[in-house]
Amino acid sequence: MADLTITLAIQTHDRAAGLRRVVDAALADDADEVLVLVNGCTQGSAPRLAPLAAADRRLRIVESERTLLDPARERLVREAGGDVVLLLDDDVLAEPGLAAGHRAAHAADAGLVVQGYMPVAEEALRASGLPAELYSMWYEAQVPGWEADGDNVLRGLWGGNVSIRREDALRVPPNNPAFPARTNQDREWGLRLLKAGLRGRFDRRLRAQHLYARSVPQFLRYQRNTGAGSWHVHALHHDVIGHLPQDNYFRHLARSQQRLVRLARRPRSGPAIAAAGGLAAAVHRVPLPEGVRRTALVLALTMAQQRAALDASLGR
Repeated sequence: MADLTITLAIQTHDRAAGLRRVVDAALADDADEVLVLVNGCTQGSAPRLAPLAAADRRLRIVESERTLLDPARERLVREAGGDVVLLLDDDVLAEPGLAAGHRAAHAADAGLVVQGYMPVAEEALRASGLPAELYSMWYEAQVPGWEADGDNVLRGLWGGNVSIRREDALRVPPNNPAFPARTNQDREWGLRLLKAGLRGRFDRRLRAQHLYARSVPQFLRYQRNTGAGSWHVHALHHDVIGHLPQDNYFRHLARSQQRLVRLARRPRSGPAIAAAGGLAAAVHRVPLPEGVRRTALVLALTMAQQRAALDASLGR
């Protein structure tokens, strides 16, 4: 099936300033269709893209009322005209040959979920500093596992540069009403795809640059949400990945730091965790050694993730 067509699909919300650059890169590639779902944007993204759509018939813009990530991605899948859907985040720049590489992988083998390589761009590391550095470190730590075993791709699916045949995405849609968390949707979807018999594949040659940008408060808030998301993923799919380990949020730390994080498990630790987050944000703004700032941020987000997972386990 070498004649498969591919839709490069982007869901965006209030990121109008950088969206033109992302769409330009997508159109520079050889996708059969570039589909942009403007998800309740208040910044005029659709009018900004209208001249591009007039100049290139491959670009199609769909506007919708604001919805969560998973329903938006399911809308993208349903709207897509290609046999293969390449889901690209709205802060990810496609490199030349990305769409062709994803298309070729699916043409050669059915039943795949293909995850491309998405390193954090150097410009993002310079602009965002420590949050981007930590995110990049965690991302790169997953790559060897993905390369070693395709099942690891679906056990820890990391969205942003992922393709799937449209018929498979319709059979196992991104949106799962039984999953209540606001983060970890990629991983939850990957586990459902694994259970449905699909196979994962990671290909470092399918490159895109991630323009990751978050402030320290945004980074802390997002990582706290991942704590609850992780608990819900394990609760829903414990038959495949087991329940969330109790030491999940401190086993990677030094022993002295582990003791501090364990203390944060206590029921009345909420104010202390909030104070730790504020302290980490403050430390990030003052001229201190990089190691001090890094340690403060890692401890704050680790305690916040752990507390969010505990709250989720108690139905809070």
